[in-house]
Amino acid sequence: MDWMIFTGFCGVLFAIFLYKSIAVYKIYNNTFYEDLYSNFLEFYIKFKYKKNLSQSSWLKQELGTHRILFNSYLNEDKKIQYSFVTIFSSYGIQIFCINNIHGNISGSMNDAYWKNDKSTSSTRFLNPTKACDTHKKYIEDLVIGNMSITTFILFPNDSNVSKIKSNYSTCLYKEFIQLIKNSNASISNEVILSEFQKCIGR
Repeated sequence: MDWMIFTGFCGVLFAIFLYKSIAVYKIYNNTFYEDLYSNFLEFYIKFKYKKNLSQSSWLKQELGTHRILFNSYLNEDKKIQYSFVTIFSSYGIQIFCINNIHGNISGSMNDAYWKNDKSTSSTRFLNPTKACDTHKKYIEDLVIGNMSITTFILFPNDSNVSKIKSNYSTCLYKEFIQLIKNSNASISNEVILSEFQKCIGR
């Protein structure tokens, strides 16, 4: 009887863990998190147990000391309109506007809306350029004046962004590491940590 109770208890725990894992996987799957962290297990532990999402073992391997800042802007319905991931590293500060929109994307800097064409449908979404301007200004106001700050607009890896004309470079999720490494900036570990603290302390 004791063995049956123990087995049942373990089964319940596993079912709870599986349920929670599926919920977190839906947040992780097909998003920028897949490129930002080494694997789902790392993301699960950091996300579920609040164990420092500001650092990634993958980024540590590629960039060394770094910090990750997440910011979201809500619309009138309290739903996320824009998401930004800002990465502090020895290459300076890179701001990434994250768009989880798949398909063929087209639009120009001055368009109010950009277009998303798929095989069976065509939709529009707000041009993220102004949001990028606003968020870059927000970060600039927090950090030291001579800090190198670059902004990019990112889309999922299966998107086509060749028809976008913007004053910000528009790329795919998987390209973000190389975009960072293309920077000519060089800042110390102390500056990385101090500037990150300024941004999360406001």
